[in-house]
Order: sequence, then C-alpha cells, then structure tokens
Amino acid sequence: MASEPPTLLVDCDTGIDDAVALIYLAGRHVAGEIRLIGATTTAGNTTAAQAAANTAHVLRACGLGGVPVAAGLPAPRRVALTTTPETHGPGGLGYLDAPGAPP
Repeated sequence: MASEPPTLLVDCDTGIDDAVALIYLAGRHVAGEIRLIGATTTAGNTTAAQAAANTAHVLRACGLGGVPVAAGLPAPRRVALTTTPETHGPGGLGYLDAPGAPP
C-alpha cells in the first residue's frame, strides 16, 4: 500500500531565493512527491503583500495557480521592517514586475 505524500504549507517572503524554492516544491508537487496545499507570506525580502503577489506569480508560472496564497502581517510586531531592495530589487523578484503586485 502506497503512503500518502506529505502535505505542505509553505511560509515565505518570496524574493529571488524563495522563488527558486517554490519552483522546486512545485516540481515535487507535480511529481506527486508532496501535496502543496497553500502558501503564507511574511515581510522580509519585501513586504508581505508584495511577497504574496510574488508567490502567486511563481506558482501560476509553474501551473499551480489554484494553490491558495495568503499575506501575513504587513510588518514585524516588535521591530521595524527592513527590506532588501539592493539585493532583491524593488519588488522582491529582481527587476521582474510580478502581475498583481501592489503599487
């Protein structure tokens, strides 16, 4: 009897690094090795809302547009948000403008 693949809910702040991780996970999902049931985003490389737009964009590009994505808090609760546009570009994905990104 085959076991069920592990179920995964990913939490990320999708910049370039997490985009690569999402592409990898999408491949594992399509191969039936995992069940990717959703993604939540945090502020980090970019804002949580921008990270959600980036995450949805990457998942759509991988054919997983039906995977739900939810943005978390807009900023850390105890410290100021520090993003890294010098590393990840103004929108988090280098200089790619993800469709659906907030202005």
